Amino acid sequence: MRIYIAGMPTKSGGAGIVLEKIADQLIASGIAVLSNVPEISKNTLPAQETALAEKRGEVLLDHMHAFIVDGSSPDSQTGYITAYALFRKKHVLYILPQKRKVDQSLQMLAQNKSSSQFLHIRHWTDGTLPRHINDFLRRLSVSVKDSETPTIKFTLRVTPSIDQYLSWRAKRSGAKKADFLRQMIDEEMEKDEYYKKNNGSDNL
Repeated sequence: MRIYIAGMPTKSGGAGIVLEKIADQLIASGIAVLSNVPEISKNTLPAQETALAEKRGEVLLDHMHAFIVDGSSPDSQTGYITAYALFRKKHVLYILPQKRKVDQSLQMLAQNKSSSQFLHIRHWTDGTLPRHINDFLRRLSVSVKDSETPTIKFTLRVTPSIDQYLSWRAKRSGAKKADFLRQMIDEEMEKDEYYKKNNGSDNL
């Protein structure tokens, strides 16, 4: 799963503490993270998918599964990303600091019949931010396993050519080889309707 994080970069062009916390939590959950803030944009689209998107006239945002927008310092870019995501009927978690008022344009989107089911506005504190993100992942049908920290050690022997490929792909995606493998397996499980229908039962 890919989630796009939109927010206002710091004056030095980096990511603020809130954006870093969100990105770290998503990455720990096996989510591919892209962002308008380069510092936390840890993944890229595969070259083949990028070429196909360009051929179809699609933009990067079309290939995201969901969006998280930090509304602490809203600007025209985060506004555009929010509106585009809702237009494409993608779920958006819009986070605001505690006691920050929701601006009028956002309130209108929240009250609009077509966009309200995809826009989720939450006020956060340091203590509630992780819970809001986990709730959002559950809404996206990310199973409990994706929100857990990997604890089972698994040894996999591979050929040198496979190791070379994994290193190459992991480097391109900005992830470690183990994280890249977990993400690939998660994506395969997400597509496997038979597995989900049988709840992973051994009684095949």
